[in-house]
Amino acid sequence: MAGFTDMNTTKTIRSRSIRIEDPASMFVDWKYRIDKHHYESLGLVYRQFVKDKRPYFAWAQMNPIEYIFETGYLFYENNDSSKFLQVAADWDAFRIEVHAGILTMQKSRQAYAVTAQEFAEWLKTGAIPPEAKLLDFSSSKAGLMAWEIARDPFVI
Repeated sequence: MAGFTDMNTTKTIRSRSIRIEDPASMFVDWKYRIDKHHYESLGLVYRQFVKDKRPYFAWAQMNPIEYIFETGYLFYENNDSSKFLQVAADWDAFRIEVHAGILTMQKSRQAYAVTAQEFAEWLKTGAIPPEAKLLDFSSSKAGLMAWEIARDPFVI
């Protein structure tokens, strides 16, 4: 049974999913473009439902939402495709390292450590989360990409 155990009781709390007719419409107002191949990283799953004893498949949103961002995921801003956010590394047990950058600039990245939920909100609003930890070359976990981190902060 999928779910998790409530520590105060011994019963398992089952996760639920809500069928989504048009997943693209969920992301239409987001600052960063969300393509179909990123749906699952934002808590959507393509799963089987049953109606009138007949199975069918549809997109669904899990409740609670579980964000799963893999290293390398890249998101471009809707209004300016030269601006991007990229998942660069797992930074610690709770946060991921995200690089915000501009394609046309040398030393084009700033690096931040954020939770997956904060990153999802960043993709939606375009605002760097207030809890984000600004990283420099020495604190980055992104290997070779760390060489691209700008020394002087710039506005993205």
